[in-house]
Amino acid sequence: MKIKNQVTLTLLVIITFISTASAQTRPATSSVDQRIKQLEQLQREKEIKDFIEQEIESEIDRSVGERFERTTGLLDANLTVLNFWLIVAPVLVTIAFIFFRQMILKEWVSHTKKQLEEELQAKQDYIKIELQNYLDRKNKEIKKIIIEEEHEMYKDMKINLDEIEQQLRKQLTNQLEVIFKDVKEHIQEKVENIEESILEDILSDAQIKKANIFQQLSILTPSLWKIPDTNQPDIQHKIQLLTKQLEELKAKNPQLFFTVDDYLKQGDALFFEGRYEDAIVSYDKVIKKQPLCYLAWASRGWALRRLARYEEALQSYEKAIDIKPKDNLGWYGKANALRELQRYDEAIVAYDQSLNFNPTFEWAWYRKARCYLLKGDINQALENFAEAIKLNPDKLCQIAKNDGDWDVIRDSDRFKKLIGQ
Repeated sequence: MKIKNQVTLTLLVIITFISTASAQTRPATSSVDQRIKQLEQLQREKEIKDFIEQEIESEIDRSVGERFERTTGLLDANLTVLNFWLIVAPVLVTIAFIFFRQMILKEWVSHTKKQLEEELQAKQDYIKIELQNYLDRKNKEIKKIIIEEEHEMYKDMKINLDEIEQQLRKQLTNQLEVIFKDVKEHIQEKVENIEESILEDILSDAQIKKANIFQQLSILTPSLWKIPDTNQPDIQHKIQLLTKQLEELKAKNPQLFFTVDDYLKQGDALFFEGRYEDAIVSYDKVIKKQPLCYLAWASRGWALRRLARYEEALQSYEKAIDIKPKDNLGWYGKANALRELQRYDEAIVAYDQSLNFNPTFEWAWYRKARCYLLKGDINQALENFAEAIKLNPDKLCQIAKNDGDWDVIRDSDRFKKLIGQ
């Protein structure tokens, strides 16, 4: 707008100059003609002025439009770049934060622990010095008071020095106890706040490690009823390493929380290692938290049977059956305990119950056949054995070949035919 005014002013000056020059060169005319010409001249000047203003406004609008378009393009480009970095930058920052967090956390924990110990030691030293100074001052005051009281006693013979000394000492002791208690509570509060902060971070890492260990144990550890059919030393070694890591983690972090499922997994892993007593401890922890946990009672019975504690195993299996009477594994475990106690008729009934709920469970057929064999009922033994090998011929035939219980009929044609000899 400033440019427009300057250009208009210049044009008016030029037009005025031209008009003046023209007037000087022309001969003088009448005043009326001069007035008319002056009006016409002013009209032309106004038209020229309006035309020039329109041209100037048009040129200014065009220039402003071009600059606005260029500025808008630059803003769009800058916004595109800015949006890209707004998306990418948080991702990069998050990755860097996660990477450095562990390093900084470990260094911070170590530094904080050391600093805490130094602060505690400094506080203790400071308290000891202050208490000693306080005691010294009070002792001096007591001595001074005692001396003054002795003088008073000599004056009026009415004051009992021992009673005053006891009262003073009691008062001093109470004051010291209050001071020491306040200082101790203040320090303890600060220490607990720092320890809680550190412990939360440590336990967070420990919980992650614990979850990883149990995840691996869940993958490696077979179900207990499959263990008689499992012989994998490499897996057993891996489980031993994992349970050792778990025990070390728990020892370093006593406040580490174990769920019922954690204790069940730990018990199964210990059972697979052959650590039956430790497995029972884990199952008992589950039962303490959940007395009606079927798997804990059944697994406990399995571990007790491996320790030849058959009566206790039988009680655990019966408790499992009370909780879940239609599950075949509880009946199967009970039958095994009864067979070990040489109560073959009861064992056969329990195996039948197991097969009612799972007719394709080959181990129940095989164990039932052995019970009939031990009873001397050869025909029933071979019939049940035949049902077992229908379900798993290769494995059970190989086991029967090496099982001494079958020696009494090993030479019979029917047995040889069943095992493929």
